[in-house]
Amino acid sequence: RSQKPVYNFSFEGNPQASPWAAEALRHGFTASATLPIFRNGLLWAVMGAYLGDGDTIDAEIEKILNDLSQDIGFGLDRLDLTHRERDANAFNIALLNSLTVGVNVMRYPDRVIERINDRMLALAGVSSHEALVGLSSRAYFDDEAAFKRAGEFAQEVLTTGHGKSRDVPFVKTDGSVIFMDISGQRIDSVDGIARIVWTHIDVTERRHSEQIIRELSEARASLLANTTAGISLVRYPERIFTEVNQGFLKIMGYTHADEVLGQTTAQIYPSLGENHRIRSLAKQILQSGHGHIRDLCLVRHDGQAIYADVSGQSLRDATNPKHAVIVWTLVDVSERYRLTRALADQAQRDPLTGLPNRRALEDEFAKAIARAQRHQRMLAMVMLDLDDFKPINDTYGHIEGDRVLRVIAERLQAHLRRTDFVARLGGDEFVLLIEDANNWDEISTVLNKLSEAIQLPLPLEDGRHIQVSFSAGVATYPHIDTDNPDTLMRAADQALYENKAHKLDRLSFWTCYGQNTQQRQNWAQSLLYAGGVRVFYQPIMDNLSRRIVGIEALARLSAADGRILPPAEFLPQLTTQDLWALTQQLLTQALGDLKALEQIHAPLWLSFNLDPQNMSDTSIDWLRDTLAHTTLPAERITVEILESSNFSEQQAALSHLAELKELGVMLALDDVGSAYSSLLRLRDLPVDKIKLDQGFVRGLADNPEDIQFVKAMMDLATGLELDLVVEGIETDDILDAMTVLGVQTLQGYGIARPLPMPELIDFLQQPARAKRVHPTSLLGLYAKQIHIHALLKSSIKQNPGLINQKQFHQCLALQATRGTAADWVAINALEDQIFTALIEAYRAQQGHKASPAY
Repeated sequence: RSQKPVYNFSFEGNPQASPWAAEALRHGFTASATLPIFRNGLLWAVMGAYLGDGDTIDAEIEKILNDLSQDIGFGLDRLDLTHRERDANAFNIALLNSLTVGVNVMRYPDRVIERINDRMLALAGVSSHEALVGLSSRAYFDDEAAFKRAGEFAQEVLTTGHGKSRDVPFVKTDGSVIFMDISGQRIDSVDGIARIVWTHIDVTERRHSEQIIRELSEARASLLANTTAGISLVRYPERIFTEVNQGFLKIMGYTHADEVLGQTTAQIYPSLGENHRIRSLAKQILQSGHGHIRDLCLVRHDGQAIYADVSGQSLRDATNPKHAVIVWTLVDVSERYRLTRALADQAQRDPLTGLPNRRALEDEFAKAIARAQRHQRMLAMVMLDLDDFKPINDTYGHIEGDRVLRVIAERLQAHLRRTDFVARLGGDEFVLLIEDANNWDEISTVLNKLSEAIQLPLPLEDGRHIQVSFSAGVATYPHIDTDNPDTLMRAADQALYENKAHKLDRLSFWTCYGQNTQQRQNWAQSLLYAGGVRVFYQPIMDNLSRRIVGIEALARLSAADGRILPPAEFLPQLTTQDLWALTQQLLTQALGDLKALEQIHAPLWLSFNLDPQNMSDTSIDWLRDTLAHTTLPAERITVEILESSNFSEQQAALSHLAELKELGVMLALDDVGSAYSSLLRLRDLPVDKIKLDQGFVRGLADNPEDIQFVKAMMDLATGLELDLVVEGIETDDILDAMTVLGVQTLQGYGIARPLPMPELIDFLQQPARAKRVHPTSLLGLYAKQIHIHALLKSSIKQNPGLINQKQFHQCLALQATRGTAADWVAINALEDQIFTALIEAYRAQQGHKASPAY
């Protein structure tokens, strides 16, 4: 219990040992000793020693026993220490080998590797410790210089106790080189030998990535320095420049980046409007990642305004996640902007006079009517037409005529008020917008001032002078309550027409619509301008497929009592200006209807009539604008020009036809055959189709020989590569005859009468007519005979118009009955007789004597 040695010097003389004395003596033991054995400082066991043969425990034996028990305890402690050291060593080895970094212990100064972990073996490219432990580290290095530098670094670690080095090259056993970050820690060993524990981290991939980043950075720097585009990095929300390239400095007129960096972007935006545009774009980019705008106005360092296309890409500021960065790229497009504006200005300018054109007039009218409505002021539209301008062109030539128009334009601009507007519609027609007029007197004052300026003598190139005047028609808002420029223009045009029509008895060179024009309107004009136009459509059939392929838009007027008035009743009541207004209303409605018909039927082409008198620069400009505002292809629109006796002889008309053709529309010459002059010049006209005068077709039942004319027109159209449309298909017999002849495109009551839109829709949904193979009428049989005869005569290269049908048919019948080849002689004889008779008739008509009989 006392954990101290207990000595029993004699069993006989020790009362405390009496309980064991008899047993001890029986075994011959006379004395004993009990000693504690300690292990790691704790009682671990008890050692007992027994003496016999009368021996006793003296001081020497006591010392021996004490030393023995202590030696046993010390031995046990040493054994435990060895076990612990072995476990600790195994743990350390496992710990070292589990590290993801390479570790070795190197002895100095001989630089021999004493210990190494598995990761270091892998980094070195070996599989066993024996391959490196006990060897010099020289094999790590590519040359002596590198080995020497490593030794110098080790000496620093031995001196200071620790150290680090980056990107140190190491040679693996296979000869490849890797790069490592190393750190060393000196070990102060009890044996006095200098050692360093080295830690190695493989940074080859990092070094490679850094190299790539470095190369990319160099490439980026080179790109930024050499690209012509301006690139800037702007931090948000402060909108501060953090980086700019040389392109940006050059475009914006700066010399050094320091002039920009740290400054806000507000210094390069000249107005609140542009500032708002870029703010909105930046907000979009920060939300979606990217964005761009065109033609942004910027101000250079020298104050000059430029225009740029700007795009942006959002980034995140790695140094401050709360901030965002936008990479802005700007390209100087000032030249393009100026060119685009110039082209846009040209598109709204009359090329001859430089005045605004019709398109510009429409834009300006929208602004002017808005101002008039907002300020409740009067707005006057004035249609101005030079009096007797055509004789100037005819007398002095078009060059002088153009010069006169330019001078007139200059005088109009010079003598109008600053708030007024002038445009040229074409020819000698001008339009004025007079704003802020309080009454008619103010309008009169402006017009009188213009009249005085225009009537000043005009010098010509040859020194002579001429004098011109003008007529004007005025329409005003709010007296005509509309925001439609066409409505006001039609009223002004009507007033102009009235003024020119009563030139001899007029009190003024201008007339205002509403003062006397409405009183002079007839009933047809009243219906026309009161919205009474109705459009009917007559289907046009492809006779080969028997399907409807087109429609002709025909105008009707709706009377107050609901009656639909045909053209024969109202056209004589309309003036040339009225006809143009009628055409405008008709085409506007027809284009909308044609678009709607696409929902129920294959695409149709649309034709409408344009009176030659209405062909002018103004009408062509209107057609151009109208076609530009529809999605329908221009080639599906056919403009039918009515053939007149002198139409094809007018050079201006031919020029207008060429302009119409440039719009992309198809041109058709209507009522062909009614004017011989156009028929002669048909080859020179830029038309795509001809429409045969229906008078030749409607009377075929009474005059079947007119089929010859139809056949001749077919041959003419084929030779000129024109499409032929035959109108006047009134009866089934006529339809049969045209089918036999092979006419492809037909129109007339025998197919369908002109229909209002609802009835047209019903008609188009009906099945196509059945095709015909053989003639079904006498007229059809007659046409068939003519067709066969034409083929026969073509085969013998004779003119079919010189053959008397009846006699020829009798001869053919005789030949068919007798069936002898000699009968062809009779046919030839008959032809000779016909030719002789024609020649004699011609000579008699010309006053010559008859030739002797053959």
